[in-house]
Amino acid sequence: MDDGAGMMGEGIQRMDDGDTEGAIAALRRVIAGNPRRTQAYCHLGHLLFDQQDIDSAEKAFRRALDLDGDAVDAYYGLGRVYRKRPKGRVRAIQQFRSALARDPRHIEALYELAMTQLELDDYDAKGSFEDLIRQGRIVNSATLNHSRRLGQLLVSRRLVRRTDLENVLHDQKTIQPDQRLGQLLLERELIAIEDLRATIKAQLEEEIWELFSWEDGEFR
Repeated sequence: MDDGAGMMGEGIQRMDDGDTEGAIAALRRVIAGNPRRTQAYCHLGHLLFDQQDIDSAEKAFRRALDLDGDAVDAYYGLGRVYRKRPKGRVRAIQQFRSALARDPRHIEALYELAMTQLELDDYDAKGSFEDLIRQGRIVNSATLNHSRRLGQLLVSRRLVRRTDLENVLHDQKTIQPDQRLGQLLLERELIAIEDLRATIKAQLEEEIWELFSWEDGEFR
């Protein structure tokens, strides 16, 4: 094993052990010995980000992309950087999508994308969260049947009549399976877009909480 690989291994081990300062020092030694180690910059960037050194983290991720324009973890890292900054969420979404264009199963990028869109009240957050479920193949009864759960929430908030909901759900299942429930409700003028967005946001917050707190689900 060469010295660079040894120091890289040391840096990763220190990361796993929670020794952030030691990991940063080891990774800096790796980079000093070989400034073209893309993954060292990525690891360093995430550690600096976690230390709240956002500007230095951005420089590390950008250096990684200078070395390898397809460095998925660097795009993901830049997304985290921009999401942290005021008015940076649109750029964060672009970076998360760049990561996902290269690795559609990057669970962390899917999650961050959905959460960033949710913060912007972006209707696409619903689709991104469904991608998180589908791409990660997360199996858990609490996260299944999103349309019906959304419909039940709309009814409980007295935003949609139950008979209208059942009719739309029937048509969605039998005639328009590729259409989202919210789109169908809007097309039929059964709900205002502001009410729909607020309800989707509430549903996503609930589902994301369940997703990261369930005990009986699994990744497949």
